[in-house]
Amino acid sequence: MQAVSELVQAHWPWIVVPVNALFVSSGLIDFRYAVSYGYSCCMISNGLLNFLAHPEMDPFSVSGLLSIGYILFGARLFGFLYNRRGKENFVQRMLKNTSHPKMPNFVKLMIILNCVGVFSAHSYPLQISHLVTDWNLTSILGTVMWSIGFFCEALADWQKQSSKDIDPYAPVTTGLYRLCRHPNYFFEIVMHYGFFLTSFSGYNTWFDFAISLLAPVFMHFGVLNGASKRLSQTQNKSYAENEEFVKYRDSTPSLIPVFGGLVTDLPKTKSNRSQ
Repeated sequence: MQAVSELVQAHWPWIVVPVNALFVSSGLIDFRYAVSYGYSCCMISNGLLNFLAHPEMDPFSVSGLLSIGYILFGARLFGFLYNRRGKENFVQRMLKNTSHPKMPNFVKLMIILNCVGVFSAHSYPLQISHLVTDWNLTSILGTVMWSIGFFCEALADWQKQSSKDIDPYAPVTTGLYRLCRHPNYFFEIVMHYGFFLTSFSGYNTWFDFAISLLAPVFMHFGVLNGASKRLSQTQNKSYAENEEFVKYRDSTPSLIPVFGGLVTDLPKTKSNRSQ
């Protein structure tokens, strides 16, 4: 372990680039691996590499807790993806979508290179966090944000999967899904901006600010916002004849929640099954 730590220290922070490239190279098989398992492994490795590069780091310091946040998020996401792979509704949805694995290798390579850049930029707040030696307003607020985002995203994923385990074909409209139709995406966005804000007081140049903001902005507008729109379109097709879902859709925001929930009393009737 000492030798590994010395290797990481000698090549920090650039070592995150080849390590992240290794994980997302799985996208050459299927690009979805790069943005799922590869993504989760990159977040874990970013946090672990920060610890290895700074073995004297206090785990309860700003940088220490931020590293733990990265590791926890990556580990939870990997576990969720792995457990989901055998679920009936997920398997059937993947079987219907046969276009992605046939994507040209050049396109896959472009996606992989993009992922390497974004996931490596994700480590920049970790690098800057060592300049934040004392807890202050932004580091506290950022830590609260990513903690809330992490736990609420995990809760939303659990609520959705639990509902699908009971009825794989029914829309999920309870729990955090009363706040918005895609709370898991929303709270992941909150988490990413929380990571950025935690190191805010350490940004000394516009370059620091821009590189650190790159990953959360990309995840927000380039990934999660688009994913929520595509999922909404799928739901609109699947549940077009489901009056319960139509009422829910028309009264509940898609991505940005109205806290308190607009939908509180949906009919208890059994949902129509999607075709």
